[in-house]
Amino acid sequence: MKARVSKSEVEDFIKMVQSSITKRNYKFEERRKNLQSLMRHGLLIEDVLEEIYGLTYKDYISGPEDDYNDDFPYPVWKFKKNVVNEIFYIKIKIIKCEDEKLKILSFHLDNIIEN
Repeated sequence: MKARVSKSEVEDFIKMVQSSITKRNYKFEERRKNLQSLMRHGLLIEDVLEEIYGLTYKDYISGPEDDYNDDFPYPVWKFKKNVVNEIFYIKIKIIKCEDEKLKILSFHLDNIIEN
């Protein structure tokens, strides 16, 4: 794991994320945990995008970190944010070879228990 980055580095990453959302250049991973959390809270993809667009430095947990579970070896960034009075875990990355495409890997309740 890399050391925490500066506030300005996090804010620069968030600006890239916001730009990708504005351009509608994103991919939401339809993983079971993600879909379960959305269904349980009545959230739509538009809600996810709005919450991610509104990320701030205060929501930052860690990153950039290597992502070993993907065909695109771009670093992941992790955040936690209060959404509908619950803490959600958010893991995202920007894939630079695809015109800075936002990839939303995780957007689910923090520490969700799998059935």
